[in-house]
Amino acid sequence: MLEGGSRRVERPRITIVTASFNQAQFLAETLRSVRNQRRVDVEHIVMDGGSTDGSVDILRANDDALSYWVSAPDGGQPAAWNAGWRRARGEFVGFINSDDLLEPAAVGELIRLADSAPKAEWLVGGTRYFGDAEPLVYPGTPQSSAADVLFFASYAPQPGQFFKRSLIERVGGFDESLQYSFDLDFFVRCALADAISVATESIVAAFRWHGGSKSMSQAGKHLVETRLVEARHWPAVLAKEGRRATRVRATHHGHKALELARDARVAGDSRKGWLLLAMTATAYPSMLRTRAFYGTIQRLLGLHS
Repeated sequence: MLEGGSRRVERPRITIVTASFNQAQFLAETLRSVRNQRRVDVEHIVMDGGSTDGSVDILRANDDALSYWVSAPDGGQPAAWNAGWRRARGEFVGFINSDDLLEPAAVGELIRLADSAPKAEWLVGGTRYFGDAEPLVYPGTPQSSAADVLFFASYAPQPGQFFKRSLIERVGGFDESLQYSFDLDFFVRCALADAISVATESIVAAFRWHGGSKSMSQAGKHLVETRLVEARHWPAVLAKEGRRATRVRATHHGHKALELARDARVAGDSRKGWLLLAMTATAYPSMLRTRAFYGTIQRLLGLHS
């Protein structure tokens, strides 16, 4: 095991935990994005899974900017996050992975948000997507409804979310049996625990799309785990939010079904597309009143690409 970190922070308000494994091509930029916050109340911890690509050399070169770093085999990203937040001393903890970035002045905005709502346990800032995909921007959105969180109706990308350390302790950290949807599982547990969430539209983080990211390279496995998380939490979400949860769930699955119908049309199988459309109308009749439903009909008719 290799470890270091010589920066001492007297009273950290925010701890940034960075999980890393063989991403030396991005790591230095990530570390710089935290260092450039130029604040004395930010603690930065890096949990590296035993990289062999030069990442350790980068960590050593940035030792004076890091409160702690370690490079050793671990149990994957959720294990790294758990080890990181348990070592953290900040009031709030955020997770900026080694291929993502903290935006300039992000910490100042997050602390302003926290100070404006002293009871807040869950800070949500905006996140931009960049890299090998079309740029997207998601403004921060409060996360209050467990149904909205579980079915992405109040979607907020993970890098823009920061949690009171006491909240992470209260809900039990991250499930290390999951490797793809452990963050969603955690978010839903926070919402079920009635965590108080506040948001800012300001962009505080950047999520990098690239071929090596799990979101792109292992999308199928990610989907399987997402469905597992849904099945795990749906009974508690339904019990807590009742009919509203049922409506949110139906809307989510209805839109997913329409996506499959449109995908079939793009693949040249219009018959399958129409069949999926009919199944959507039967299973999710509320979709009949949506623009997405009629837009799918137009695509199947060839009126739109």
